[in-house]
Amino acid sequence: MKYLTWPTPWEILDLSNNRLTHLPADFGRLHQLKILFLSNNRFEQIPKVIADCANLDTIGFKANRLSKHPGDRFSARHPLADSYR
Repeated sequence: MKYLTWPTPWEILDLSNNRLTHLPADFGRLHQLKILFLSNNRFEQIPKVIADCANLDTIGFKANRLSKHPGDRFSARHPLADSYR
């Protein structure tokens, strides 16, 4: 995805309604990302690379095809860890 090549201090990113099934491996480079919307896509599980976004504290995943529980996707120190326990 080309947006990852830009120098970005983005805190909010909306990738909803794009028929996405995965995110690129280097998505975690968006270190300042705090809010991520991935609604109305085709994800079957929460992408592992989201855990690399250390400042992420809100994810919108409405209307996807989630069939797998995220399990230990987030480390105990990640802001989203308590959301999935």
